[in-house]
Amino acid sequence: MANAVPKRGAKLAKARKKGVDPKASAKGAKAPKGKRAKGAKKAPIQVHKERINKRMQVVQFRVDTVSEQVLDNSIDSLRKKADIVFDAFADLVQDNMVDNRPHTVKVFTLPEFFWSKFGDFLDEDTQTQLLDYIQDKAQNEIFENSVFVLGTMVVQTAPNALSKLERADIREIERELGLEDDALIEEFESATTLSEEDYARPDNPQRKQLAMVGHVFNAKLKNRDAFDMTADEMKDAEIDRGALLQDSAKMVKFSLENQVALTKSFGILANDQFTRADYQAFITAVTDENDAEAIQLLTKALSPFVEAGDVAKFQRQDLMAFKKLFQDAGTFAKLKSKIKFFGKHVAPFTMSAREKSDHALGVKRVDQDHRDALSVDYDNTDVKNVHNRALVIDGGKEGKFKLMEKATMSDIDMPHYNEDAHEGSGFDRHLKKGFPHHMAKSGLLGSHPNEDLPQTLQRSKSANITPQDYQFDSEKTGVSIGVAICKDYSSEWYSQFVDSGLKASQKPDLGAIISGGVKESDVRSKFIRSRSAVSINDGHSGDAAVRELSGNKKSLKPKDDFILNRSETGYEILINTEAQRPEKLPIGKVQGYSVEVGFTMHLEDGAASDDESYTEETNSGTVSLLMEQIKPLQAQIAAIDEKQKAIGDLVHDLNTRREPALAEINQNQGLLLDVNGGQPFESVEKARKGLNAFRDKLESSKPEVQLQDLIGKVNHLLKPERQFQAFV
Repeated sequence: MANAVPKRGAKLAKARKKGVDPKASAKGAKAPKGKRAKGAKKAPIQVHKERINKRMQVVQFRVDTVSEQVLDNSIDSLRKKADIVFDAFADLVQDNMVDNRPHTVKVFTLPEFFWSKFGDFLDEDTQTQLLDYIQDKAQNEIFENSVFVLGTMVVQTAPNALSKLERADIREIERELGLEDDALIEEFESATTLSEEDYARPDNPQRKQLAMVGHVFNAKLKNRDAFDMTADEMKDAEIDRGALLQDSAKMVKFSLENQVALTKSFGILANDQFTRADYQAFITAVTDENDAEAIQLLTKALSPFVEAGDVAKFQRQDLMAFKKLFQDAGTFAKLKSKIKFFGKHVAPFTMSAREKSDHALGVKRVDQDHRDALSVDYDNTDVKNVHNRALVIDGGKEGKFKLMEKATMSDIDMPHYNEDAHEGSGFDRHLKKGFPHHMAKSGLLGSHPNEDLPQTLQRSKSANITPQDYQFDSEKTGVSIGVAICKDYSSEWYSQFVDSGLKASQKPDLGAIISGGVKESDVRSKFIRSRSAVSINDGHSGDAAVRELSGNKKSLKPKDDFILNRSETGYEILINTEAQRPEKLPIGKVQGYSVEVGFTMHLEDGAASDDESYTEETNSGTVSLLMEQIKPLQAQIAAIDEKQKAIGDLVHDLNTRREPALAEINQNQGLLLDVNGGQPFESVEKARKGLNAFRDKLESSKPEVQLQDLIGKVNHLLKPERQFQAFV
């Protein structure tokens, strides 16, 4: 079955809830040796079980996860992705492209949709295998004092009501429901296959029949504390799974055979006036064709849930349906039990929109004490679940991990839904009327992509989630990271549910936005509260940046980071300006990788750094690359200075020698081409003016601003006493 989780996966799932690593003793993978840039020195590996960190650096893997993914969702492709990113991160550490000082926490990030190919889903078994592999990769000792915010994986699970059914169960269900062989098998396979729902079939009767039986079966397993048991564990506990399934189907069959009468019978549960004697008298009256007495008794039974005037309109066939229900139940007590069963397990799947409306009105007519007994939970447990999950994990040995699930579904989480739910184009694009949005279901909240924020917030408060579920408190590094997944951030859900639910002392050091459609220009500090910085890594817009928070109002400082590209020939560094920003590299399509490297920042409550934390190896790889850009600029400025001096000498010569000097200038064709379009000067005054103008032009062409920017970046990476030495 597509969504089955093996025993190991079940243990892993339990460990996730506890926030621990069940495989902490597994041997860490050995980091590959990257090709170091010229001048870089290999970083020493330092393992710290306990440390007080002062600084944080965010490094973000730049990759297009929405339009350019080419690797599929096979476990081999997923492992290849893991190899690519962890090898890249290991390269950066080994080659001193990042801050390797002992008290600097490195935070490595990936964007949304990194693991599952956009538009496709993983099943839970594949997710479990992937998590196992990622944990092995992250345990490499080179990643001590690092935290990984590893993008998201989109996982689809079977409808909740079908979660414990197996393919071999379907024939038994068909038999008990009185259906032909294979009447349900095709729909079962559709419900448990990794694909979006068929939005053109919102009321599929076969799916609903399976869901009813599965809903009852799940309840029976839970009543026996067997919901999470394997077949062998049930056998050891002497639990007859087959008998439970058979009984579930029989109970559903009873409800379906008496569906018309049961739909109108809820009033009996709220009526203390209708007695066992009335129950028997009604059967007798219908048998004797005394319809007037039967109507009178039924009015007593159903009122006020069903108004007397409506009961009076019942026809002979309606009375016969109620008689059949009463007789099939066997006793008055069993009748009430059957009605309760119908309301809990069958009505949610069978009631039409009109019946739901009538039911809601009926509930309002009964007294407050009986309303809970009549309520029907119109859930959508017959619909597949989509889970967009982010993974955060401590690097190094014994690092814990945590899965965080996106709360607000986006249209692009399910691309077919995005297409099918809308019509029109451009400014006229809008939602289709009557579209079954409930079929695009979040596995976390049961919400759909076009619910508004108040609805999602209400679901969040009702669900078993807390603001702390979206925060990773790294036990090894002492750093806390709040994770906002795409629409959780842009819709302000994170701000209103997570931020507002955390005390000031609980705010994370870093607010990490991982997305597939949020632009850096949309980042606002008020939407995500953190103590030191906000980062964004977007797999669609191409934006990846870190912004430090400063001042009493925690405003976002302009970014100060750079892009580092790696190819077979080595590293290339680009200062992060819009003009130089390259396209994000697609995973599996080209060799190499691209990362956004943020400069190290101090944690809000971290101790001050001392100069002794710097060594010759600190940032040596990055400094070497920056110096390769600085030296040509220095040479360019020196050449301009030399040319300016030569022009100054000519002006001085003109002022002293005048006509002879002018004649010599007019014979210098190279000079005339630069200064006067190749034409000779007509007078000393025009020559002087032209030379001075050219000298001013040379001055403005000096790349001094760019040089100073690079110098500032290099100085940021060096020990203070070495900063000026780099430019002698």
